[in-house]
Amino acid sequence: MSYSTLLLSEITSQDVVGGKARGLAVLIAAGFPVPEGFVVSPEATPEEIIAAYRRVGTPRVAVRSSAADEDSSRLSYAGQFETFLNISGEEALLRAVEACRASVLTTRGATYREYPNRAASRMCVIVQRMIESEYAGVAFADSNGEFLVEGVIGLGDRLVSGRARPSVLPEDLHNAVERVARVAVERLGGALDIEWAAEQGRIWLLQARPITAPLQAALPDRFRLWTAANFQEAIPRPLTPISEEVTRHNIHEVFRISFRFSGLPEPDGPIERLVKGRFYMSYSAVASSMSVLPGFQMENLLRMFGDGPELAPFVAYRQGRRLPFLVKLPATMLRYVGWILFAKRRIRDVRESVRAFDESVRSAIACGASDADLLSFLQATPVSMRPVATAMSISSTMANGLLNAMMHLASTHMPEVPSAEVASMARAGEMESLEPSRQLTAFTDWLRENPGRADDDPEVEARLGRFLEACGSRCENEAELAKPRWREQPHEVLRLARQMALTPPRPPRPPAPDIPRRALVHRVLSLYARPARIWQQRRETTRALLAGTAETLRHLLLEIGRRLRTRNILDAPEDIFFLVRDETASLLETPISPALRGTIATRVGRRRELRRRMLDWPPPPRLLAELPDGRLVPFSPDPGSGDILRGFGASPGRVTARARVLLDIGQAKDLQPGEVLVARTTDIGWTLVFRLTSAVVTEIGAPTSHAAIVARELGLPAVVNVDRATERIRTGDELFVDGWAGVVRRNPGPE
Repeated sequence: MSYSTLLLSEITSQDVVGGKARGLAVLIAAGFPVPEGFVVSPEATPEEIIAAYRRVGTPRVAVRSSAADEDSSRLSYAGQFETFLNISGEEALLRAVEACRASVLTTRGATYREYPNRAASRMCVIVQRMIESEYAGVAFADSNGEFLVEGVIGLGDRLVSGRARPSVLPEDLHNAVERVARVAVERLGGALDIEWAAEQGRIWLLQARPITAPLQAALPDRFRLWTAANFQEAIPRPLTPISEEVTRHNIHEVFRISFRFSGLPEPDGPIERLVKGRFYMSYSAVASSMSVLPGFQMENLLRMFGDGPELAPFVAYRQGRRLPFLVKLPATMLRYVGWILFAKRRIRDVRESVRAFDESVRSAIACGASDADLLSFLQATPVSMRPVATAMSISSTMANGLLNAMMHLASTHMPEVPSAEVASMARAGEMESLEPSRQLTAFTDWLRENPGRADDDPEVEARLGRFLEACGSRCENEAELAKPRWREQPHEVLRLARQMALTPPRPPRPPAPDIPRRALVHRVLSLYARPARIWQQRRETTRALLAGTAETLRHLLLEIGRRLRTRNILDAPEDIFFLVRDETASLLETPISPALRGTIATRVGRRRELRRRMLDWPPPPRLLAELPDGRLVPFSPDPGSGDILRGFGASPGRVTARARVLLDIGQAKDLQPGEVLVARTTDIGWTLVFRLTSAVVTEIGAPTSHAAIVARELGLPAVVNVDRATERIRTGDELFVDGWAGVVRRNPGPE
């Protein structure tokens, strides 16, 4: 790369400028109107960048990436690197260029590059005059004459990022954009994804990249299928960088341990991937590993995660080699026997290791441990988490396997019995996931019997303290290390307890349903049910231990953040959550110059803004189908229509009641006793409000998800995996929730 900066009009085919800049140069050469600007090489100095900026008249500019493969026919990287708009002034320009360069290393860009291929980490940057657009948007066009034009008033980044829906464009503008798109296809060939802006009657082209999948691409007969179930129930929203790093490590550890424990081969592709900051699991990858099991059926795997067997014919996966599995089977059985015999002792040892790690960290902080000591704790975190990850992985393997066997047996020999009833046979009663509900109920009952007690009453404080002692390490979205634990926000627990004390006590839960008896089958189900209950209890216990480890890690990170804030390296201790482990280590180990302080502040600010934007994005659909070129498209087999919504019956029972749609736990104060809770998903933090509800409906879940387990234990009907439930149901709708059939029906209101 022999240049430092080049005007877009100066770029030749010999210049290595990245895909987007090359595409703009092609548009200029083909005679299309493109805003003037220049491209910056990775080696360009600040002085050279400023000279190029002055050369184009120092206007307000947009600063965008131009990576090696970006906007190529192989991969577009659309939305994966940073873009900065309305940049004015030389200092602001230099900061934007540096931040754009750094985005090649951000979670979002790096994650996207991991799959389906990897790009070079060196990246050029484009600086272009900002268009004062009246309208802007995108146009999709192909050589078959198919055109789709979309736009919004003002800047088009809201549409491209998914933060705004298309507006109705004036007809003359729509036609003008379509004409330009038609000419672009004729001159450049192939299908194009064009970004455009209209300024004072002129259509400007901001970029034109090859479409990496055909317009309205049809799904193949079989495809790799990705699901939000399992992951997004525990990780419902995009995470901060350090939380994502830790969570990703834990996911890989849990699956690695589970496959190795069961003697299964490595999967044929990635188990997880991020889509708009949210984790998805590959049914196809899991199936490729489990397919070596004798009698494996895709239907059973789908049922385990709350999907119907009718999806099985669509899921493509590679059949694993069974012979190596059978050779290792004796050793595998010994491992199973060892855990069955000694699980209590091993989980007790894990509990002790978690307690010891927490005490060591807190003692070190209290004694003013050195930076090196804190760093050693931070770097040892993966090792410290391994015992609990192992216990949780094996407990989950055993619990899921037993419950799956029960469902398979019932579906084969008693197909008239719903999965929800079979799962309810394994409800365990004394589980860690119910401990917050039990503790809060006891506190609430006391408040109800002792009205008028002030918040600072010693007995109120003592009973609140008991709750925090038992459950203080938990919270909603507890994979997010930046999230305060209940121990840190006791006022919220007390507020909810007082809210619940205003309602009548909940009647005792109904007895477990009586499965229609077919003597032999029922006897076999009962034999499975007892160990299934035991292993579910162990799985929830180890989940709670992992949450305790996360609280310890949060405590450690905040202490490091406070020290870095004292040294003016961070603006606030909480900024530490927007750095990854290696970055934090380097800040503790090496002297920090004033220039590096500015770089850290920019990096933290950029990542904080990126996460804020990701939190605002509408979540992708629960199921995603992967096209042959790696592109993901929504897949919804049978979401129901009209007033009928279909999902997976996770807890038996039927209820008719008003709906309360809650988009996050912060809205729980609006929940009225007896309403149907409708949410995208729930986790341990939602347990406290379940006793106010009459039924639960979620967009994401499974037979062993939080909503399913807690609903069964409390005797609440539950239907999970109801696509777009929070959009299709409105607060106040009267719902009939059928947990047996997995159906939610909106009852028509009065005429």
